[in-house]
Amino acid sequence: MLQRTDPGPRAIGVGVSRSGDPLTAVREAAADLDTDRCCFVMAVVPDRLNRDALTAAFDECLAGVQVIGCTTAGQITPQGYEDDALLLLAFPRAHFRCATQLIAPLNPLSIEKVSADARRLSAQFPQSAHWHRLALIFADGLSMREDLLVAALAGGWTGCRSLAGQPATRCNFEVRPSCTTGGFTVTLRC
Repeated sequence: MLQRTDPGPRAIGVGVSRSGDPLTAVREAAADLDTDRCCFVMAVVPDRLNRDALTAAFDECLAGVQVIGCTTAGQITPQGYEDDALLLLAFPRAHFRCATQLIAPLNPLSIEKVSADARRLSAQFPQSAHWHRLALIFADGLSMREDLLVAALAGGWTGCRSLAGQPATRCNFEVRPSCTTGGFTVTLRC
């Protein structure tokens, strides 16, 4: 495998920590990010980190930056596949804009409401010559509603690519926004 010592310029910032302490993990991973120019941070969180402490750490270390994310059983980091690393991806304002929507409950799922919410979000980002639109979808795989959710969302937006993900665990999760920074709290039900 080719090892590069200088990865060169990146549009997306990458921060990784393997610490088991949520505050230390967020501090270490955030230290590699340019949060002053950041539109939002996507967090890929290993199951072992305490969610309440992690949310508090995001509020402290990434104040003013919107944090979205999900739990996972594995992360693809610059060092390859890992299953215990906190991965933070920083999307700069120069290239990205962000709007989030928590869709709950997934079961039962209101197709009409989801489509209307997708149209509202889509209207915030009209298509233009130099901007592309992408929807990141994080859904609970145990809800058995992913296909229906994506179909309902697709009915609400046009010209938008989507990327869907789900936790790779056997746990059900809920995502709630944080009041202070737009971060998240994940509640697991195993």
